[in-house]
Amino acid sequence: MSAIASIDAREILDSKGDLTVEVELKLADGSAGVDSVPSGASVGKAEAITQNTQQAVENVRSEICKNLLGKEFWDQRELDDLLIKLDGTENKSRLGVNAVLPVSMAFARATAVSLKLKLYQYIGKLADISEFKLPRPTVLVMEGGRHGNWATDIQELMVIPVSGVFDSFARELEACLGVFRTLEKILSEKGWSTGVGFEGGYCPAELVSNDEALALVTQAAGNQFVLGIDVAASEFFKSGKYVLKSENNRSLSPAAWADELVKWSQEFPIWSIEDPFDQEEWNSWSDFVKKVGGKQQIVGDDLVVTNVERIKKAVSVSAINAVLIKLNQIGTVTETLEAVKLAHQAEMKTIVSHRAGETNDDFVADFAVGTGSQMCKFGGLDRGERLAKYNRLLGIEGELFG
Repeated sequence: MSAIASIDAREILDSKGDLTVEVELKLADGSAGVDSVPSGASVGKAEAITQNTQQAVENVRSEICKNLLGKEFWDQRELDDLLIKLDGTENKSRLGVNAVLPVSMAFARATAVSLKLKLYQYIGKLADISEFKLPRPTVLVMEGGRHGNWATDIQELMVIPVSGVFDSFARELEACLGVFRTLEKILSEKGWSTGVGFEGGYCPAELVSNDEALALVTQAAGNQFVLGIDVAASEFFKSGKYVLKSENNRSLSPAAWADELVKWSQEFPIWSIEDPFDQEEWNSWSDFVKKVGGKQQIVGDDLVVTNVERIKKAVSVSAINAVLIKLNQIGTVTETLEAVKLAHQAEMKTIVSHRAGETNDDFVADFAVGTGSQMCKFGGLDRGERLAKYNRLLGIEGELFG
């Protein structure tokens, strides 16, 4: 293994026009990695903490460089453990996740180059995965909540190709694009807006209810897809009630809200439900999984925030059967790998995800393949920072299968 020769950090803009941090790390043998960190719009309470970007850049250039430059690290864990020790907090609040994570990612990318491996192959070695496959895409077509100016209370409405219908990731993606364009045509014919939200999904202000949004997406999708929804329920959980802003502030108790979700699943082909309840309403999650978890995928994002201890709790109380994976929720490549491994050991699916504020960095695409994650969630099909991830997956499919 080659020693770290240089580390530099700079401020760049993300897809929301906000500042974030990019790090370039070089090894003594000339291998280099450049990576940047995203940011969320709806952020779980237990997520790692983002520092002011100027301070995060300074933390990389000063304290992190002081402790890493010239040192030889024999594996990813050794480097990440030092970064965790340097920060010294449970949530990366001192140095900032936007200082720690890009160093961890750039080291992984540079090390892969040094070892003459593709990044997904390097991640695979860390995850004990040697046979690679492409994740099934969950493609955003409509959005609301914080991401889409509350066009719907549901934050994301996604289409998921039915397993086994298409013979490659490329054909799955092509079919999803067909749904996206069909929905655009439906909205245009109604005279509605076809502008998109943070992550590239349509968010027409003309919608009058969540049911109407679900009906439109179902119409566009046809019978080769199931639907996935990211409810992001913590965003509209107020004083013990779920308050639907897009429906004249209709207020529902947790039990009535659970019934509403069941009703939607009976009326529309919803298979995957992410964050159906507030991130601290553990009993509601467990009751819901008991009710519908045998036939639906119940995904924890804000509930578990890629955190091993929260995933362990979710497993112990049977709160979910799938985990959303976001590197910047926890802060290092190693810790994210541990979250994936724990989920897989518990026989739960993992879905590697982007964030609302993204860059053109495509690390998460290689990470999804390298960890053997069953699904990926990279947004809509019309914004460059989202397409960068999808295009990387298409490239990986070409490398693996020709």
